[in-house]
Amino acid sequence: MLPVARAARAGWQRIVKVSFNLSTAALKRFYENVGIRKTSEGYAVALDGRVVKTPLRNELLVPSESLAVAIAAEWDAQWEKIQPSGMHLTSLCMTAIDKLSETTRESQVSDILPFLQTDCSCFRVSEPDDFVKLQTDTWDPIIDWFQNKFDVKLKVSTGLLEAFQEIETMDRVRDVLMTYDPHVLLGVHSAVSSLSSLVIAMGLVGNFISVEKAVQAANLESEYQTKKWGTVEWSHSMSYTDTTARVAASMLFIKHYKS
Repeated sequence: MLPVARAARAGWQRIVKVSFNLSTAALKRFYENVGIRKTSEGYAVALDGRVVKTPLRNELLVPSESLAVAIAAEWDAQWEKIQPSGMHLTSLCMTAIDKLSETTRESQVSDILPFLQTDCSCFRVSEPDDFVKLQTDTWDPIIDWFQNKFDVKLKVSTGLLEAFQEIETMDRVRDVLMTYDPHVLLGVHSAVSSLSSLVIAMGLVGNFISVEKAVQAANLESEYQTKKWGTVEWSHSMSYTDTTARVAASMLFIKHYKS
C-alpha cells in the first residue's frame, strides 16, 4: 500500500534528486517506500522521501493528486527489478515534462495525422464471411461516430490503395486536432501508436468506447484467429495485456489535461 498519508505527515523535510532513465534496462529496485508530495507547482512522486527526477533532471511534477498516485502505483508495483518498459504513465509524464517545450502543436499533429491514412478500421478483407461480419459489427459503429463527430466522410475499402482518405477529410481532422492541448496530443499519439488507429483512439477520447473495446477493435484479426485456431503459447496474451496497459495509461494521462 502506498504510504501517502504517512509521507504527508512526515513533511518530506529533505528532497534528494532521484533520476531515472526509462530507456535503460531493468535495474534492481533501490527503494522501499513510494509516496507523493504536494508542492506549490503540483504533486511530486518520491521514493523513500527522494523526489523522482526525469532524464533531464526535472522534478516529476503533475497537476493532480490522483495522477501522482497512479504514477506512484507504477513505481510501487515494481518487484526485485524495475521494468521501465512497463511504466507507461511514468514515461508519458516524463516525456511531457522534458520534451513538450521543445516541440510545436503543428509537429505533434503532423505525427498523428498519417495514421488516418493507414487506419486498420478502414481497410477490410472480403472473406471469410464471418470475419467480414465481425469487421462490420465492430468497426462500422466507431466509424459512424467518428464521421458524425467530426463532420467527415471516411473511405472504407478492401483495396490496398482505395481507402486513402480525401484531402478535405485530412484537413478537417487536422483542424480538430490543432484545438487540443499539447498534453492531450501527447496522450493521443501514444494511444494511436498502440492501436494503429486514429479512428479507434478518437472513439476512446470521445468516450464512445472503452479501453477494452478499443483494444479488441484494434486487434480484431488477431482475436478472430485466436478464437478460431487458439493461441500460440503465451505471446498473444502478453502483447494484448501490454497494449491494454499502454492505452489505459494514455487515457488516464489525457483525462487530467483534457478541458
